[in-house]
Amino acid sequence: MMDVEKAKPLVEEFIRSYLMENECVYPSDVADGLGLEYELVRQVFAVLEKEEKLCKQCE
Repeated sequence: MMDVEKAKPLVEEFIRSYLMENECVYPSDVADGLGLEYELVRQVFAVLEKEEKLCKQCE
C-alpha cells in the first residue's frame, strides 16, 4: 500500500521533470502520470506546500 511517505519522493521527482516542459502541475497530472490515487497525490501536494517546496500559483 502506497502512503504519503513512500509517494513523496516519486511525486517530487515527477514534478521536477514535468515542470521542465510545463508551466503548471496539478495533482491530477501527477496521479495520471504515476498511476497513483488522486487523493494520495493531493496529500503529498499539501505536505510539499507546507514545506514550501510547492506553491499554489497554478490554481
